[in-house]
Amino acid sequence: MALHRRPPRFRLRIRSNPFSGNPFYELKQLETKVFAARRLNKARIERLRALAKRCRRGNPEAEESICYHGALAIIHEADGSIEKAIKHREKEIAKIRRLHELELLYPTGGYSLQNFRKKDLKNRERRLKALYARRRN
Repeated sequence: MALHRRPPRFRLRIRSNPFSGNPFYELKQLETKVFAARRLNKARIERLRALAKRCRRGNPEAEESICYHGALAIIHEADGSIEKAIKHREKEIAKIRRLHELELLYPTGGYSLQNFRKKDLKNRERRLKALYARRRN
C-alpha cells in the first residue's frame, strides 16, 4: 500500500506595500516620523543613521534624493552639528523648491509633490530658521 503524500503548501508573501524593502522608501517613512515628532527619539535617530548609510552604500547617487538630505539634517541636528544640519536642510529645501518649479513646467497633477507640498516646505523652512537661531546662540 503506497502512502499518498500531500504536496507542500506554498505560502505567498504578500507585502502591503510594493516599496517595502527599498531603503529609500524606509528612509522617507522614518524621516517623516522623526520630523513630525516633538522630541528626538535616540532609537529612531540610530535607525535613521543606519538607513542613510545603507542608502549611500547601495546608491552612489543618494545625494540627489530629497529624503536623504532631510535625514542627514535630522541626524546632524541630533548630534549637535548645527552647521552640517543647516547645510543639509538648505539642500533639501532647494531640491523641494526645484521640484515645485518642475511641477509648474511639467504638471503631473500633484503626483510628484505628494510628499513635498507647500505645507511640508514651510515646516522645513521653519526648522531651518530654528537652526539659524541655535547657531547664533
